[in-house]
Amino acid sequence: MKTGKFLLILLLTALPLSAGPEDTGRELFNQATKQFYNEEVPLSSINSLVKEARLQFSTISDTCLKNYWFGRCDFLIGFIQMQGGNKKAAEKSFLSSLALAEASMDCDSSGESHRLAADSHAQLIEIKGAFYAIRNGGTILDLAEKAAELDPSNPKARLTLGLSYLNAPRMAGGSIEKALKELRNAEELAVTEEDRFSVYLWMGTALRKAEKFTESRMYLRRAGAIFPGNSLVRQMLREE
Repeated sequence: MKTGKFLLILLLTALPLSAGPEDTGRELFNQATKQFYNEEVPLSSINSLVKEARLQFSTISDTCLKNYWFGRCDFLIGFIQMQGGNKKAAEKSFLSSLALAEASMDCDSSGESHRLAADSHAQLIEIKGAFYAIRNGGTILDLAEKAAELDPSNPKARLTLGLSYLNAPRMAGGSIEKALKELRNAEELAVTEEDRFSVYLWMGTALRKAEKFTESRMYLRRAGAIFPGNSLVRQMLREE
């Protein structure tokens, strides 16, 4: 039996018997996210986990919630495709995650769909470049601010808002000071390994941009302690 299939079976059998499709899908999705961050298994195995999570989410009766989770799956698949060097497929996945986020936005009381839309736009800027950034930069900041307004205690929303301030031009509302403030808010709220890793990684990145190199290294080391297999963190620490 291939390793990826064995891991998938192991994860499925470890889930509570009473778990519903959203709970089961969320657990599979979270495992895929951790494995992607730590680069501990082949990308094909992570992709299989995401597909199984999507299969679970497909049975959710709430269309709005289903679209949101489909969007989360496509967003992660986009990263997997980027890591594998398939930029064209990744662009398609991020466009899909954006469309699904927008489709679930009208019934989004928690801000999660707004956050996902902002994050999808940000990844499309990485692929499409300056023209897309000029057209959509203001939209990203508006979506991130709305997500944080709808759920101020959501660390992911605070992280997205911080990154929006970090990456936006100053004339479009960008500010390293505002970015660090929101990232520190996210740090206080982050509980899961995935959230803490993301916050530490981006805090290290923002502090480096602010030329606070000692503090930047401290945060990058914290990120590396959570997922020591992450090559980006290792590379950034070597460059310090």
